[in-house]
Amino acid sequence: MEVEADEVKRGFRMSRLTIDIDAKNRDESTVKMLIRYFNIKYLFPNCKIRVDLTRKGYHIIAYDLPIPQDKILELRETFGDDGIRIMLDSDREPVGSNIMWSEKKGFVVKKDIKVV
Repeated sequence: MEVEADEVKRGFRMSRLTIDIDAKNRDESTVKMLIRYFNIKYLFPNCKIRVDLTRKGYHIIAYDLPIPQDKILELRETFGDDGIRIMLDSDREPVGSNIMWSEKKGFVVKKDIKVV
Protein backbone atom coordinates (compact mmCIF):
# COMPACT_ATOMS: atom_id res chain seq x y z
CA MET A 1 0.00 0.00 0.00
CA GLU A 2 1.47 3.30 -1.06
CA VAL A 3 0.53 6.70 0.26
CA GLU A 4 1.18 9.66 -1.97
CA ALA A 5 3.31 12.36 -0.33
CA ASP A 6 0.86 15.08 -1.33
CA GLU A 7 -1.95 13.16 0.43
CA VAL A 8 0.00 13.53 3.66
CA LYS A 9 0.66 17.21 2.92
CA ARG A 10 -3.05 17.85 2.37
CA GLY A 11 -3.54 17.04 6.05
CA PHE A 12 -6.11 14.26 6.06
CA ARG A 13 -6.95 12.83 9.48
CA MET A 14 -4.48 10.29 10.85
CA SER A 15 -5.99 6.81 10.87
CA ARG A 16 -6.27 4.02 13.40
CA LEU A 17 -5.69 0.39 12.47
CA THR A 18 -7.16 -2.45 14.55
CA ILE A 19 -6.28 -6.10 14.06
CA ASP A 20 -7.88 -9.03 15.91
CA ILE A 21 -5.52 -12.02 16.10
CA ASP A 22 -6.93 -15.38 17.18
CA ALA A 23 -5.27 -18.79 17.02
CA LYS A 24 -5.66 -22.33 18.35
CA ASN A 25 -3.16 -21.73 21.15
CA ARG A 26 -1.38 -18.85 22.89
CA ASP A 27 2.02 -19.60 21.31
CA GLU A 28 0.63 -19.41 17.79
CA SER A 29 -1.27 -16.19 18.49
CA THR A 30 1.82 -14.65 20.11
CA VAL A 31 3.95 -15.38 17.05
CA LYS A 32 1.25 -13.92 14.77
CA MET A 33 0.99 -10.83 16.97
CA LEU A 34 4.76 -10.23 17.00
CA ILE A 35 5.03 -10.58 13.21
CA ARG A 36 2.24 -8.08 12.67
CA TYR A 37 3.56 -5.73 15.37
CA PHE A 38 7.02 -5.50 13.78
CA ASN A 39 5.62 -5.25 10.24
CA ILE A 40 3.42 -2.31 11.28
CA LYS A 41 6.39 -0.63 12.99
CA TYR A 42 8.51 -1.19 9.88
CA LEU A 43 5.91 0.40 7.59
CA PHE A 44 4.88 3.15 10.02
CA PRO A 45 7.84 3.79 12.37
CA ASN A 46 6.22 6.84 14.00
CA CYS A 47 2.91 5.22 14.87
CA LYS A 48 1.91 4.28 18.40
CA ILE A 49 0.85 0.67 18.97
CA ARG A 50 -1.17 -0.80 21.81
CA VAL A 51 -1.43 -4.58 22.24
CA ASP A 52 -4.27 -6.08 24.31
CA LEU A 53 -4.47 -9.69 25.48
CA THR A 54 -7.76 -11.42 24.63
CA ARG A 55 -9.19 -14.85 25.45
CA LYS A 56 -7.99 -16.41 22.17
CA GLY A 57 -5.20 -14.04 21.13
CA TYR A 58 -4.49 -10.34 20.87
CA HIS A 59 -5.85 -7.03 19.67
CA ILE A 60 -3.35 -4.72 18.00
CA ILE A 61 -4.35 -1.07 17.79
CA ALA A 62 -2.01 1.19 15.83
CA TYR A 63 -2.60 4.95 16.09
CA ASP A 64 -1.51 7.93 14.02
CA LEU A 65 -1.09 6.16 10.70
CA PRO A 66 -0.58 8.57 7.79
CA ILE A 67 -3.00 6.81 5.47
CA PRO A 68 -6.50 7.71 4.30
CA GLN A 69 -9.36 6.13 6.23
CA ASP A 70 -10.68 4.46 3.08
CA LYS A 71 -7.49 2.35 2.89
CA ILE A 72 -7.82 0.96 6.43
CA LEU A 73 -10.00 -2.04 5.50
CA GLU A 74 -7.51 -3.01 2.80
CA LEU A 75 -4.64 -2.74 5.27
CA ARG A 76 -6.54 -4.79 7.88
CA GLU A 77 -7.09 -7.52 5.31
CA THR A 78 -3.39 -7.43 4.38
CA PHE A 79 -2.42 -7.90 8.03
CA GLY A 80 -4.81 -10.84 8.47
CA ASP A 81 -7.50 -9.23 10.60
CA ASP A 82 -10.57 -11.30 11.43
CA GLY A 83 -12.64 -11.57 8.24
CA ILE A 84 -15.94 -11.25 10.10
CA ARG A 85 -14.82 -7.96 11.67
CA ILE A 86 -13.78 -6.67 8.26
CA MET A 87 -17.15 -7.64 6.80
CA LEU A 88 -19.06 -6.00 9.67
CA ASP A 89 -17.01 -2.82 9.42
CA SER A 90 -17.38 -2.61 5.64
CA ASP A 91 -21.16 -2.44 6.13
CA ARG A 92 -20.99 0.28 8.81
CA GLU A 93 -20.92 4.05 8.45
CA PRO A 94 -18.38 5.44 8.40
CA VAL A 95 -16.78 2.55 6.53
CA GLY A 96 -13.90 1.07 8.48
CA SER A 97 -15.11 2.13 11.91
CA ASN A 98 -13.04 -0.64 13.54
CA ILE A 99 -15.26 -2.82 15.74
CA MET A 100 -13.19 -4.08 18.68
CA TRP A 101 -14.69 -5.88 21.68
CA SER A 102 -13.46 -5.02 25.18
CA GLU A 103 -15.51 -7.81 26.78
CA LYS A 104 -16.83 -10.99 25.20
CA LYS A 105 -18.52 -14.00 26.79
CA GLY A 106 -17.40 -12.87 30.24
CA PHE A 107 -13.75 -12.38 29.30
CA VAL A 108 -12.46 -8.84 29.82
CA VAL A 109 -9.65 -7.79 27.50
CA LYS A 110 -6.40 -6.98 29.32
CA LYS A 111 -5.47 -3.54 28.04
CA ASP A 112 -2.05 -2.38 26.92
CA ILE A 113 0.21 -5.33 27.63
CA LYS A 114 3.91 -4.81 27.10
CA VAL A 115 5.66 -6.12 24.02
CA VAL A 116 9.36 -6.77 24.57
